[in-house]
Amino acid sequence: MTMGSLWTPALVEADEDEYGVESGAWNGLQDLVTIARAAGREVLAPPVLDLSALKPRDGLLMLYPTEPPPRADLAAFMADGGRLGVADDFGAGSALLGGFGITRTAPSRAVQALMLRGNRGLLIAKPPFEHALSTDVMALVTNHPQVLHHDALDAVFALGDGADAVVLTGAVGNGRLVALSDPSTLINNMLEFRGNRVFAGNLTRYLAHGGRLFIATPGTTFTGHYAGLAVSDPLASLRTALQRVAGVKLPPAAIRATTLVIVGLLLFA
Repeated sequence: MTMGSLWTPALVEADEDEYGVESGAWNGLQDLVTIARAAGREVLAPPVLDLSALKPRDGLLMLYPTEPPPRADLAAFMADGGRLGVADDFGAGSALLGGFGITRTAPSRAVQALMLRGNRGLLIAKPPFEHALSTDVMALVTNHPQVLHHDALDAVFALGDGADAVVLTGAVGNGRLVALSDPSTLINNMLEFRGNRVFAGNLTRYLAHGGRLFIATPGTTFTGHYAGLAVSDPLASLRTALQRVAGVKLPPAAIRATTLVIVGLLLFA
């Protein structure tokens, strides 16, 4: 393994292979998909992910989202039993994680973290306690990671004394949220480390606990709404209707009438 080829966000620009589910390049996800399928999971990675296709037994793994994820839909998905993994260091995932009280920062310089070959960019995270995500994993090698903090959640993997978490997980309704502060731990190059490879298997099995595993990469577009959203959000159906109306060409009189109806519904809500 050539250590100089490890992903460095400040130096390497994104390319078509980065987080590509079919890419065998050093920064692709081909090995992750192979690991998940070897565990008997059905893996789906559509470029346009219709949220209405998600079922409570499914898992969704998001890697480095470049747009704020649809938090209301994903919260409803988890409330029904779905499991969501957010692997993100410098992307827009913080918009979703913040809603669950998880903050993301740079690692503290004061943390005495283990380093691979003395490289400060390659910090080693250790599991403070046993968890399904850390089974048979002695160490997780990170590549220029961020770290996570939550007032009530204990780290599944952490740097140093455990204050700087690399992996956090907690219950959301009947489902689970897994936050990973370094998505590059899952790329092909980093899966050459045994601990990372075993963790990848644990993660895919944990997320797709009884159904399919959906993978959303930076280029994935979300559409539709999760089917259970209407139960937890009374305005969901109204938002869906507004989206449909926006795509229909109507005469001026009909537009005025529709506007009055919408205003009335908003006032009532």
